[in-house]
Amino acid sequence: MSKEQNSEKGLPARLTVWHSHEDDFGGRSIHLRLDGEKFASLPTGQSITKEIEPGQHQLLADNTLVKKTVEFTIQPGEHRRYRMWNRTGFGSWLIGVFGSGPLYLMVEQQATDATTAASETD
Repeated sequence: MSKEQNSEKGLPARLTVWHSHEDDFGGRSIHLRLDGEKFASLPTGQSITKEIEPGQHQLLADNTLVKKTVEFTIQPGEHRRYRMWNRTGFGSWLIGVFGSGPLYLMVEQQATDATTAASETD
């Protein structure tokens, strides 16, 4: 099904975010805001999927130390997927010593397939 056919059917778009990766530090949730409104708070291993309006959006991810913003445009019937995780890096040894230290927030967009999203809703 083409993007034009999806638009004609008025299909909503879907956004999935999951907090999972083999290198995830664990122990720190990732807080999400979509277009300025609270979207979810994801502990390690959790995910969320939500229908959203097609168009331009801004997704803000925050692990309380680092924030990242992803701007995207989504088409009717499209399913956009992001994987996020907290990784250790320079200075993270401070977590073991003081119980707090830097964690780096990683965001990775996964493959998007509008035709799969349309067939999933049929």
